[in-house]
Amino acid sequence: MNRSCVNRELIEKKRSTRAHVREVVGKMSPDDRVEASRRICDRVRRNELWTKAASVMAYCPTKGEVDVWPLAVCAAEEGKILALPRFEPEQNGYSARRIVDLTQTFPRGQFGIKEPSESCVHIPLMQLDLILVPAVAFDLCGARLGRGGGYYDRLLDGIQGVKCGVAFEEQIVEVLAAGKHDIPMDLVVTPTRWITFGRNPASQ
Repeated sequence: MNRSCVNRELIEKKRSTRAHVREVVGKMSPDDRVEASRRICDRVRRNELWTKAASVMAYCPTKGEVDVWPLAVCAAEEGKILALPRFEPEQNGYSARRIVDLTQTFPRGQFGIKEPSESCVHIPLMQLDLILVPAVAFDLCGARLGRGGGYYDRLLDGIQGVKCGVAFEEQIVEVLAAGKHDIPMDLVVTPTRWITFGRNPASQ
């Protein structure tokens, strides 16, 4: 099978998985998503990965994603350096921007997702200790399925800190079709478990 056929097959598998997982997550009630997000945030906050991290990157959640905003608030209250991703059109990719005021207005960026304003200063990716990573799905080997386009993977490729996927149980699949540019996670946290891979992050 030639490379173009392999690429088309990979793209089709990813498209099919996205559609399936989004359908399943879409059937969760708003209350179920709120409760699942709360449990995930509690698990992260109690872990030594959180307590040892001096800098954390979170994200502004969309409807189908785990709501990690309470962790952003907690990071600010605890005096941690807090960053959120911002899409940089001139780079056609994401950067990390520091947030010092969570009451500020977060404009919608390139993909309609809330993100830091231009006035927020850059944080070098190498300075981030813990990165909370959203996805459409994760698998049991640490692979991540994003929205497509590879933007988040390029951001994660420059990060040396712990990459912690956060997911509803409905977003966990056994095996994902992963390409060579897909960045794996160090661990994934769900409402009921920690799934760890590769390096040895803090225990549960």
